[in-house]
Amino acid sequence: RDASIDPLVISPMVRARGIHALYGVPMERDGHVIGVAHIGSITAFEFSDEDKLLFRTMVSRATSGVIKAQILSDLHEAEAAQRFLADASKQFAESLDYETTLAKIARLAVPAIADWCVVDLMDDGTIRRVALAHRHPNQEHEVRELDTRYPFDPMLMSSVPHVIRTGRPHWNPDVSEQDLAGAARGTGHEGLLRQLGTKSYIIAPIVSRDQVFGAISLVRTESSRSYSDADLNLAEELGRRAGTAIENARLYAEAKSAVDARDQILAIVSHDLRNQLGVIAMGADVLARKTEAGVTSGDLTKPIETIRRTTSTMQHLLGDLLDMASIEAGRFSFQPTVLDIGAVLEETYQTHDASARAKGLHLRLEGRSEAVSVLADRTRILQVLANLVGNAIKFSAGKGTIVLTTDAGETDMTVSVSDTGPGIPAEDVQSIFEPYQTSSRTEQSGTGLGLYIARAIVERHGGRIWVESEVGKGSTFFFTLPRAT
Repeated sequence: RDASIDPLVISPMVRARGIHALYGVPMERDGHVIGVAHIGSITAFEFSDEDKLLFRTMVSRATSGVIKAQILSDLHEAEAAQRFLADASKQFAESLDYETTLAKIARLAVPAIADWCVVDLMDDGTIRRVALAHRHPNQEHEVRELDTRYPFDPMLMSSVPHVIRTGRPHWNPDVSEQDLAGAARGTGHEGLLRQLGTKSYIIAPIVSRDQVFGAISLVRTESSRSYSDADLNLAEELGRRAGTAIENARLYAEAKSAVDARDQILAIVSHDLRNQLGVIAMGADVLARKTEAGVTSGDLTKPIETIRRTTSTMQHLLGDLLDMASIEAGRFSFQPTVLDIGAVLEETYQTHDASARAKGLHLRLEGRSEAVSVLADRTRILQVLANLVGNAIKFSAGKGTIVLTTDAGETDMTVSVSDTGPGIPAEDVQSIFEPYQTSSRTEQSGTGLGLYIARAIVERHGGRIWVESEVGKGSTFFFTLPRAT
């Protein structure tokens, strides 16, 4: 009856205008209140039943108009969302460079479905931003500043790391003052969020078949409406399509790598094995001619040794190719036992000493003062040492020195093979353990798989392998093995 002084009325305008009679009618859509219409009087203290009926009729018609406008707006938004998804799918289908495509998607999202948008991907356990777009490009530096000055807090429910970790979206349709304060990641961060006018946001995972690749963050400012359930569904669908595009691109890259590896293997097999088979064929011809001529057995020694040596080389080549195939397939054999690393180095020394002396090199074994046990596969460690010592002999000139050394640590044993060869150029050091990498130190050919296999063996043991080298002063290869407890 007297709204201006009634304690139930909190509107300053009603109190200031001196409103007496006040009548309110809810505006409803599908059982939900979407608004309230009021009629007030500054002279009367009550409305007649006729006035109330008339007002309710007016409000009903007004509500119908509002609902119709909302339905049309929803339809327009749904059509715009479908167009956006269609455009995004087209972009994903046109290129396998998914990072460039994600940057285009961020530009498509602004202003279609967001005032600003960022895309973050997981890269070796760290989150890396690959795309950023803002309705006002001059404000993009402010968005970059958010995560540059204030790193992600993985414990926050509303954070990108949380969404990536859980694979579930986070949606805040109406960011309150408390939300801004809670999301702040340090002094000044809350001020930046306010400066950007954050009103509503969605963080959707980029996911494909339960694998989360990253997250897409869509943000609306105070000049736009809040995000709805439909917007959340749109963001999740966008994340799924982006995930599928990333997975397809990576599968394509893996397939291309496999094809390249196959081609390289075929090139090695066709070149190296053909050469070796040619040597065997020539040796067989020599044996045939000498046999027909009735020569003595002593004259057959050289071609027989040539065939044996060539056969051994072919077996080594095939062994490398099979080992690489096992590594790539994740089926590399490994049978660790407790063994004396000194005895393994002694066997390596005995095996290669003759080859070193034949080339005028001095092979020396150091660090045998105490027996140290390691947990390792004996055959595989001998394979690593054979590769390292064999390379040292191959690349060292006459009168050089090759040293095998051990150094016992508290938890592991370090083995080193050093030579006085020409050294390795700095540009080769970074890639020397990659497959098909042959050294530029000599013109000698090889599969380029030896060091790659050696690295796989050492890492399978839980150790690491590396090289230190200086051109003109030689190289030293190191690897570690866990000590037996």
